[in-house]
Amino acid sequence: MVERVVWDHEAAGSKPVTRTIGRVFIPYLCYEHAASISSLLETAPWFFSGKQNSCYAFVKNVISGQMKRKVFFDSDSFFYPSDIGEDYMREQRKWISIERENQDLFELFEQYYLGFRTSMIICENENDTEDALKLLKEWCETCLLMAKDYVIKHINSDASLPVDYLWIAKLAIIDAVKDDYPIIETIPIKLSMKPTISARVKDKNTIVFPALIRAVLNQCNLVLINFALSTIEHKHIQIDRQFLSRFILPYLLFCHDDLSVRNLPIVGAYSEEAVTTALSYTNLQVIYIFAHEYAHILLKHFDDNSASKTSETKENEADAFAINAVVEYISRDNNYTKEDVFTAIRWLYKFQLLEERVGILARGETIREVPSEFEKRRSLFQREIIRRCNITGTTLLDQVGFVGIVSLQDVLNVYGSPLIEAIFQAFNNSKRTGEVEPWWKMIDPK
Repeated sequence: MVERVVWDHEAAGSKPVTRTIGRVFIPYLCYEHAASISSLLETAPWFFSGKQNSCYAFVKNVISGQMKRKVFFDSDSFFYPSDIGEDYMREQRKWISIERENQDLFELFEQYYLGFRTSMIICENENDTEDALKLLKEWCETCLLMAKDYVIKHINSDASLPVDYLWIAKLAIIDAVKDDYPIIETIPIKLSMKPTISARVKDKNTIVFPALIRAVLNQCNLVLINFALSTIEHKHIQIDRQFLSRFILPYLLFCHDDLSVRNLPIVGAYSEEAVTTALSYTNLQVIYIFAHEYAHILLKHFDDNSASKTSETKENEADAFAINAVVEYISRDNNYTKEDVFTAIRWLYKFQLLEERVGILARGETIREVPSEFEKRRSLFQREIIRRCNITGTTLLDQVGFVGIVSLQDVLNVYGSPLIEAIFQAFNNSKRTGEVEPWWKMIDPK
């Protein structure tokens, strides 16, 4: 059993508010400026790798700060929980290793930096701008130090450095299907530092999973949820395509091009609800992607006797397997609803479609008018999850967010390769100037 820890000064003084939620992701640790560091360490000792760790020092400063602020640390994200039991670490490392890729050293450094940097989220409506920017600057400097340390570990260590969410997603899927597929526990996993929002199978029996998938997906989810919650609260329908493009498209281009992450946009959370909803959706999306790749191996899609099956049939079978795994997972955890699954996964298919189209445009090619495979699979998923879970309607947040994603598709269709080139040039120039030229202004905001 694990606990979700929420630091609420007004409700609990210096004591954390905890809710036992079973074996699930711990989506965040929320700190308001009160509470003693000793209480924090007693509650979450696994969050830090030691008292001299730069992350430890930073969070200590946040908690002891004099200004009111609400900060969220995605505790299942990119932290290496070296304080937890060695037996547990040894067991997890048994089947997880690093995918050794031909990468520039500075590129590897930036990837680790982005992983750490996106682990902190500031509530926009809880902080004045000056205070938030100061805090963010301090956090970025802390992440630079951690990234340097982890690059050295990455190069010199044969042991894997898996991020925590990977273990939890793996265990969630194993718990859901191990009775039917006991071999699942022995399937090896390689952790790739190259960013993408899809996983893959290597050598017919090994899953290669991108370490930064959670960072990219959570950014996309948070931007959409911010937009949706703001739209719902203010009861306006207007879609700001510049805002959505500015905060989502660079992350998708980062998955395809040598784009420096040092100036990738950082978005704050519209509210605490935005943080928890975004992380919940990201959790479900990660499990679904992971389960899909497990399915290809367990259903023997790479064996000779599967040669007669079309690629489309294999993808549909893997999707059906992933649906079963996610539905089984939420049946054990009342923090998720069937509507959460519906929204999270249909948004995921749209994110993957956008990433695919950004890649096409980055290569200087033209987007074809034929329906994407992601659209076909999304349609099948929606029909199956509606039937399976007896969903009779969706949420307003889902509908508004979905409209936002569709507007981004339209932006890519209308502006095409010149837009992608403008983004690339703006970030390339930012290496010299430190500022990103406002490439998004070439987009009609309405």
